[in-house]
Amino acid sequence: TGSESYAAVAARAVAVQTSVANGVYVDQADVYFGKRVYNHDSDDWSIAWGAEPFNAVRVVASHTNSDTTMPDGALKLVFGWAVGRDSAPLTTSSTAFVEARDLVLVCDFSGSMNDDSSLKSIDSLGLDAVEDQLDAMWDALVDADLTWPGTSIKKFSSVGYGELNSYSGEYISSNTKTKRIFKNLKLRQNNPDGTRKHPFPQSGRYQDGLPKPKPTNKQSDKLWYDYINHVKNLDGPYRNRYGYRTLIDFF
Repeated sequence: TGSESYAAVAARAVAVQTSVANGVYVDQADVYFGKRVYNHDSDDWSIAWGAEPFNAVRVVASHTNSDTTMPDGALKLVFGWAVGRDSAPLTTSSTAFVEARDLVLVCDFSGSMNDDSSLKSIDSLGLDAVEDQLDAMWDALVDADLTWPGTSIKKFSSVGYGELNSYSGEYISSNTKTKRIFKNLKLRQNNPDGTRKHPFPQSGRYQDGLPKPKPTNKQSDKLWYDYINHVKNLDGPYRNRYGYRTLIDFF
């Protein structure tokens, strides 16, 4: 587009200006533009040079001219006589890229902004306020009718997962082994094909933002174990209570 052409011209000019300021010659023709894209299959990024819209630039500095008096002349060697040559060609390059993003949802993994929806904030915000926030989030996830990629299997069921099927949650003493709690909650039940009947409802996302597939049995079990240990170590009225509120708090 016109704006991209203007940006390309400006980028070339800046590349030349910057190189001159650092005593390096760069021809405008040695400034390349391309499109950096994510390959979902290889889980890697690559740059297609010349492809639009441009979001990557590569600047090549070539000092390969045999005439060392020219701006792009080969590097003069002070002790070149020792190796039988008075100069050596030199080429280097540098690549930079930009990533424009439309942020739809910010995941606050540090927990610095979740005071209104965290069980640890009950003392400061009150039990009712925190419960209302947690319940609203759970209801929103159920209403969204989210499914695992490529399947019709719902992530968030209105009937919960096994015995984890209420907002307040079932109480199980922390003296109970994690493995036993996992079994008591009936989270190890299998479908006829051997997959877990109640897979853990979150599996993360790839770098490009696309959701990862339903976790394997092993992955799901580990995530449920992590959740159980989280609930065991909570403080306050929801310690050892396995339900929607503690699950959202774990998320």
